[in-house]
Amino acid sequence: MIVDWHAHYIPLDTARQVAGVPLAFERRPDGAFGFVAGGATRVFGPGLFDLERQRAALRDAGLERRALSVPPFCLQYELPPEAGRRWARALNDGLAAAARAHPDRFVGLATLPLQDPPAALDELERAVGDLGLVGAEIATNINGVELDDPALEPFWARAAALRLPVLIHPHYIVGAGRMGGYYLVNLVGNPVETALAGARLLFGGVLERHPDLRVILAHGGGALPYLLGRLDHGDRVRPETRARAAAPLDGLRRLYYDSIVFDARALRYLVETVGAAQVVLGTDYPFDMGEEAPTAFVEGAGLAPDDARTILHDGDRLLPPA
Repeated sequence: MIVDWHAHYIPLDTARQVAGVPLAFERRPDGAFGFVAGGATRVFGPGLFDLERQRAALRDAGLERRALSVPPFCLQYELPPEAGRRWARALNDGLAAAARAHPDRFVGLATLPLQDPPAALDELERAVGDLGLVGAEIATNINGVELDDPALEPFWARAAALRLPVLIHPHYIVGAGRMGGYYLVNLVGNPVETALAGARLLFGGVLERHPDLRVILAHGGGALPYLLGRLDHGDRVRPETRARAAAPLDGLRRLYYDSIVFDARALRYLVETVGAAQVVLGTDYPFDMGEEAPTAFVEGAGLAPDDARTILHDGDRLLPPA
């Protein structure tokens, strides 16, 4: 099955029902929506909110299923804990409704109020057990709390026990203050942020302590796979790298990576480094930094036929059994 593991959707109906959250959506005459937060408005096309457009885009791209997750600015870890809980519940209710409406096309990845780890565990159980969502999406840091922080250990343990795919998406970008202009906060900041998060999972021992974790790093892992030589050298010569993990870099080939790298050479290197079984299809729909022809990109990347087939047609390997 061809599954898109990285695509975005906002369930407007349930998001609008949350009172006391400083977020709002404004419908524009052209059908787009403005997302209003902190006095600033960002405009997004209707594909982010419209399931019928999502279905049409899925069909046009030759894909069979899509894992819906909210865009990272909707994670909102900066909300106070109580508001964060209500916001996550509303979004998950909406994601579950989308998946129920078209079960042959959509599954949902839960958002969790990780600024309050106990509440996040409760919401994870509800989202998976009651709503039928198949995994979770989290940011590369929890509004400044790193992914190897001890406070997040219960989340990682439960995600591993449930064997849930966890999509990690860059947000709260490191060094963003120096990336003004040229869209560098996305072009450079996102892959650097993802590399930092991935390195913390490795060197922080998260993957070593939880061998059943199924973590997907967005955008082909950002810069992480391309730092392998430097990370490996550092692991051999610097004692700090073994402070919390005995063999940190073993986890590099246990992580999953989406295919959104835009360059055939980068995809070939990724497959050569981690293996095709660790690469899943992604689109980043409906954003302009997404891959518009995902199957053609993989098919034309010069991969071995079996490797291309694994990436494209074994996408359901991370889905729970029917």
